[in-house]
Amino acid sequence: MGFTCKSRFCTSCGKVYVDNWIDSMLLKLINVRHRHIVFTMPEELRIYFGKNRNKLKILPQCAAKAVTTWMRDLNKSEEFTPGIVTVIHTFGRDLKWNPHVHMMVTEGGTGNNTEWRHIRHISYLSLGKRWQKLLLDHLEELVGKKSEAKKLKNKLYRDKDKGFYVHAKTQIKSAK
Repeated sequence: MGFTCKSRFCTSCGKVYVDNWIDSMLLKLINVRHRHIVFTMPEELRIYFGKNRNKLKILPQCAAKAVTTWMRDLNKSEEFTPGIVTVIHTFGRDLKWNPHVHMMVTEGGTGNNTEWRHIRHISYLSLGKRWQKLLLDHLEELVGKKSEAKKLKNKLYRDKDKGFYVHAKTQIKSAK
């Protein structure tokens, strides 16, 4: 084998990096059905994450909180907790700046009294509204100017009255 740069951005070394990451993640997954969920945001917010890439860490935190709070609200006494793996993608297929979150989440969770409950239906409409609220709660921190943040927040709640787009229909056939 020749010299390698060991950079995950190199097409050869990056493939090895991804394959190794997948193999290590497979060892950590529980053997239940999983769902692939994608959390996106409107174009108006993307610029703020581009200006301060350190703020990208907000995205998987908000996405995970949207799922965990939704699942816990299904049965308040049980407070079901899912298994979640998140990955941030910063570019879309067209290679334009488009930060979004890919998530692999268990179709169910453990409860306070129940070892496991399978949950067949995941409400992507409910997740979209939660995702919107959680992201917009961070808007002032992202924008910096209180008046600009308030104006944008009002616009996005008005224009996106069904929440931000969340795609949650894809059931994962194989964890790998």
